[in-house]
Amino acid sequence: LLEGILHHLGQWFSKRKKKALFDALEKVKSELMTLGFISLLLTVTARYISRICIPAGAAHTMLPCKLSRSSEHGEGHGRRHLSEEPANFSCPKGMVSLVSTDGLHQLHIFVFFLAVFHVTFSAITMSLGRAKTRIWKEWEKDTSSITYEFSAGSVYID
Repeated sequence: LLEGILHHLGQWFSKRKKKALFDALEKVKSELMTLGFISLLLTVTARYISRICIPAGAAHTMLPCKLSRSSEHGEGHGRRHLSEEPANFSCPKGMVSLVSTDGLHQLHIFVFFLAVFHVTFSAITMSLGRAKTRIWKEWEKDTSSITYEFSAGSVYID
């Protein structure tokens, strides 16, 4: 659906000879492709990433937030994710997973929202730019008239 909308929008820009907007749309599409590729890599490599084990002491220093007691003991995880690790894998004693499957799932959600907000803010920026250009065109049209030049004192009559 999104690809179809972007394709028709690109055709509309091309038909109306809006080269700058078409180039901006192509840039947004290429960045979406990059985010999609990152998402695909996360999905494909999630199982392998979650099997990387590091010392427990290092894990506590690398976390951006303190672990709550329930997450330290593995309680409260009622959800299952598509990329969730099978129950038979566990790190050796004294080691923990570099990134949990829940952490990978949250990262995947973050990439999705990053893409959504990127498209939204790009569309808003393009719309505001077009509105500002329209205002400038109106101003240029007004200032090029003889009436404006006469009222502004730019025209001298001999």
